[in-house]
Amino acid sequence: MKVVARVQESQLGEIDKALETNRAIANLDASDEEALDALERLYRSTGGDPRELVQILERKIELATDPVEASMRRELRLSAAQVYEQQLSDVYQAIG
Repeated sequence: MKVVARVQESQLGEIDKALETNRAIANLDASDEEALDALERLYRSTGGDPRELVQILERKIELATDPVEASMRRELRLSAAQVYEQQLSDVYQAIG
């Protein structure tokens, strides 16, 4: 499925289908970082639903448990806060 998603995105330009395929992968395995990275990239590039983007970012934050990934967690939290504030107009979630 991952190969299909990559082909849909990069070779066929079928972004909606790539989103759908990556969502299916992430639903089967919520810890699939490759699918989560692809979903984040696709949502950002298409201006997709910001609520779904925030869910993806929050999943990635949960997965970044290694102390070495502390800076990545900070970046993900900042990114999620920006989406909450700028796209969802939810300042409380942004600072929470």
